[in-house]
Amino acid sequence: MNMEKIYNQMMEKASSDPKFKEELLKDATSALKKIGVDFGDNVKVSVFESTPEHMHFVLPTNA
Repeated sequence: MNMEKIYNQMMEKASSDPKFKEELLKDATSALKKIGVDFGDNVKVSVFESTPEHMHFVLPTNA
């Protein structure tokens, strides 16, 4: 899977479709499946929206 392509597709859809963005924030796995992205049943996908008051960082597993 090309993660950059998936990310760009997700961002484009979320910026143009408020209902998709809402679902993406509530149930990312289901929302992504609707645009053809399926990581399988053993992978949990979470999407968060950063704001000036609440930012998110992701650490790699080897950090």
